[in-house]
Amino acid sequence: MRPLTPIQNDIFVYLKSYIMEKGYSPSSQDVGDHFKMSRKGAYCHLRALCKKGYISMSPGVARSIVIEKNS
Repeated sequence: MRPLTPIQNDIFVYLKSYIMEKGYSPSSQDVGDHFKMSRKGAYCHLRALCKKGYISMSPGVARSIVIEKNS
């Protein structure tokens, strides 16, 4: 599995804590707002996390992020 960039790691940690705290995953807009980036920028980072196997998302389904690797 390819390693994460620093921002990808920060987003991954945020996703895990958000899901633990709220019981559901954040939207790409939530991620963008938290990291002060556009929704599209956040989505690109989420896609990269998917490609690296750290999370999965269901296309077209809101708040569908699932943590696949617990590191």
